[in-house]
Amino acid sequence: MKITKISTITLFLLLLIGYFAIPSVYSSPDGDQVIITEVLYDTPGTDADEEWIELFNPTKKDVDLTNWTIEDNVDTFKILSGIISGGEYFVVARVTAGFNALYGSNPDIEGLSLYLGNSGDKLTLRDNANAVVDFVAWEEEEPGWTVNATHTTIRRISEIDTNTVSDWEDSGSLGDPGAGTYSIIKTSYPVSAFVLLMGLTSIVILTNKKRLKREK
Repeated sequence: MKITKISTITLFLLLLIGYFAIPSVYSSPDGDQVIITEVLYDTPGTDADEEWIELFNPTKKDVDLTNWTIEDNVDTFKILSGIISGGEYFVVARVTAGFNALYGSNPDIEGLSLYLGNSGDKLTLRDNANAVVDFVAWEEEEPGWTVNATHTTIRRISEIDTNTVSDWEDSGSLGDPGAGTYSIIKTSYPVSAFVLLMGLTSIVILTNKKRLKREK
């Protein structure tokens, strides 16, 4: 009986350690960063009026964008501001009127000062400490970043941010700024970790059975 109690406690501790040690899986690797999810850089009309960038907050907390910046291969947009609520989108557009003419709604903020290059460009999102938060490039502005689009958006298609071109595709449309399929992914265990925990559980149970038979 004493052995059974010790084994049960051991099993409980293993499960407890597994619960806290195995990281949560979110739309971003660390689960605590805003990501770029869609970009219209080659517009059907006038780029200077219609370009926009969409951000998404995959965390459960509001994120204050005050003093955050977005830079391309030439310049930096320094007046980013506003709050992205947890699980919500945030659209940054060149001109509200141009954006509204395409989508019938207004962006979260206008005045984007970056001229997004149609033949290649890149965007780097930085927080108020100037740390890189996310990155995207297109049309070979960076080696390997071959994603491209003409009069349509490029959009993120991977729920996990791998920081590679495989996260992106040509949407084939004008996109859906301020909406999409991204959401917070609830904590889940990787298959390998789950198998490990189940294996340890089975070992403890089988060991208990064998020892109990010997005691009898």
